Amino acid sequence: PKAGMPHAEVFALLEAAGAIEDGIEAAKSVMETSKADGDDALPQTVEELLVDYSSEGGAERLFRNCLQSDTQSDDERETSITTTTTTAYVTLEPCCHYGKTPPCAMSLVHAGVNRVVIGVRDPNPRVDGGGVKVLREAGVTVDLMGDLDGASNKRVASDCREVVDCFVKRITSTSDVDSLEDKITGAHRSALRSLANKLKSDGTMPELTLHPKQFFRNTKAAPKDDDDDNDDADHAENFIASLFNAIGARFLEEADAKLWSNELLLLRLGGAVKKKKMAKMLG
Repeated sequence: PKAGMPHAEVFALLEAAGAIEDGIEAAKSVMETSKADGDDALPQTVEELLVDYSSEGGAERLFRNCLQSDTQSDDERETSITTTTTTAYVTLEPCCHYGKTPPCAMSLVHAGVNRVVIGVRDPNPRVDGGGVKVLREAGVTVDLMGDLDGASNKRVASDCREVVDCFVKRITSTSDVDSLEDKITGAHRSALRSLANKLKSDGTMPELTLHPKQFFRNTKAAPKDDDDDNDDADHAENFIASLFNAIGARFLEEADAKLWSNELLLLRLGGAVKKKKMAKMLG
């Protein structure tokens, strides 16, 4: 649900293991929490579980055979993956590398999942079939929707690709910001301004407004630009940094999706800042 946090299947496993009541609500709490909300923003149970999961051996400790019956003996639990059928359906191929969190593929293995149906293979060079390999080497059956026969399976694969379209474009991009800046000439900038003015005049320019109640996780934590007399550069930078940290992930995700689809986007700051200088910095 958010960079640096466990992926969706981990929250599903936490619910299956009985560690939390609702994996979806736990994932939402992670998505909607920003640094500006403070240390106590996440529910305590979720915070503790994420710390445990990210620690050494955390995935195995939390999920070891969690999908098997409570009435089974230890010996039965060790072999139950061959006698109990559990299928996990995932939009994107489970990751296979260690980052801030353990690989999702191993979490599924520890839990006792013995079949995984994947909507889209992850094009991230750090994955790119590695998750499938980890699962299959652990004895898990893996089906890729795009490889299955039937029109309905192809449609599901296409739907899954649409869900992760922006992620795929970002993760497979070969250009960095500096190189793009170098390639944009004055003529390019002038053409973009002319196009933007035409779209705004026609009323066809896609827009997104930073409404505090909609996009700030905690409106009380959002900084206020009340110091009209302070033009200090450090003050401006500190204010913009705190404002950016207070913006919830949902705003950035919506802006990202609109940009991939339209390339140009009119961002309205909804009164978040008063000074033109700060508005440019935030932009």
